[in-house]
Amino acid sequence: MSNLIGNLRHSPVWLSYGPAAGRWLISPAHHQLHHSCEPRHLGCNRGFELAVWDRLYGTLYVPPETFRMGLGDATDGQWNTLARLYLWPLAGAARRVGAGARQLLANLAKISR
Repeated sequence: MSNLIGNLRHSPVWLSYGPAAGRWLISPAHHQLHHSCEPRHLGCNRGFELAVWDRLYGTLYVPPETFRMGLGDATDGQWNTLARLYLWPLAGAARRVGAGARQLLANLAKISR
């Protein structure tokens, strides 16, 4: 069953699990989005089975529209090295943690006044 779902994820078959299950499980429709050549989809829906990781890191995107899959025009330069490919998600997570920590410190400073 896992192989079937894995093959569907990388096929042009648009299969959604619906809005309720799609919040927690990555359907082929969700997963295909990270193969989109649209810049706004860059880095979205990187999960394979569980959407919880994309939800946690703010990268889950439930596509209301159809999109073109492909490589784009490669002008962004973000994915042009193996190091960037592997380190980009970690840098994004670090930015989110840093922003959360700054917000927490700001809130604590307001409380202590």
